Amino acid sequence: MKTIIGILGGMGPRATVAFEKILLDKIPGNDQDIPTIICINDGSIPDRSNYLRGYGSDPVPKMLNNIRLLENAGANLLCIPCNTACAPKIIDRLTAETSTQIINLPDEVGIFLVGSKINSVTLLATEGTVSAGAYQDICSRLNINCFVPDAVTQKKVNRLIESIKAGDFQTSVRLALCIRKVLENNDC
Repeated sequence: MKTIIGILGGMGPRATVAFEKILLDKIPGNDQDIPTIICINDGSIPDRSNYLRGYGSDPVPKMLNNIRLLENAGANLLCIPCNTACAPKIIDRLTAETSTQIINLPDEVGIFLVGSKINSVTLLATEGTVSAGAYQDICSRLNINCFVPDAVTQKKVNRLIESIKAGDFQTSVRLALCIRKVLENNDC
């Protein structure tokens, strides 16, 4: 059976475009060798981090609707280029409602870390992703040290993610330089 990749995107829209480019750059061959890729870049999906922290709308119904659209278009492998959407409270519900394989980012990161023999990481993610614990659980199972930023640094990470999503390059660079110091101090 021919693989038809469905990208459940829009969380954020710029990350979806960047993911599709990375995906295409990883596939060898000419145009005719590229598998069919169907992308939904729907920025109206409710904020996953707010939902995971208990005060936002549930994103799962909108995500399931978009999964159905991808499946109806023929997708038989799904990618979700959003770490927060891969929190168990969200992705477990999605996988329960579809038989189509969904690539799970935390699992894939775990495979990469083991293959790269990396034994210490710092988790830079939305508060929702951090609070969901998926990356910490993967690292724990794989005997990888996972440093989580303190509250002050986490606020900077939140602002960095927001500035990237807003296309605010100057703020993004300034915050990234501040956060880089945390990485250097953790030796990760």
